[in-house]
Amino acid sequence: MSNADSEAGAQLRALIAAEQDLLLQVLDVMDGEQEAMLGRDSAAAEQLATVLSNKQQLLATLETATRERLQWLALREVSADSDNVLRFTDGLDSSGTLSREYRGFADTAEACRQRNQALGHLNRRRQQTLLRAADALGLSEAGSSASYSNAGTASTAPDTRLLGSA
Repeated sequence: MSNADSEAGAQLRALIAAEQDLLLQVLDVMDGEQEAMLGRDSAAAEQLATVLSNKQQLLATLETATRERLQWLALREVSADSDNVLRFTDGLDSSGTLSREYRGFADTAEACRQRNQALGHLNRRRQQTLLRAADALGLSEAGSSASYSNAGTASTAPDTRLLGSA
């Protein structure tokens, strides 16, 4: 292996390691995201907002890292599909270590994609449940209720009765 190959291998290894670290952080954040989605109180809603903000920041950083890796590969005229990258890594490191690291990285990226997809399904189900509950309570999109007023009255069209009054 030439000095240039060794240097290129070290550069690719650093790019992969940085991206792998970000993917692992995203997976950790997704654990909190799922926990917050399953919560049913205002604290869970606040936690979800915080978690989603953190996730968006990590995803933006991950996007930058991915772009850097793809540009690095493009400069070396290596297409980004896994087979081509693995052939390239084999050429840089005959021991197979870099290829194994890349496969581990690719597996983590796939796990992250699948987990995010599952959370998307969970989110859609949760939204549907909340919409059904809002519909059952007669809530309009503005958040007001046809069944309840702020003054504690039960409303029916066209009259309004105080709850609990005889």
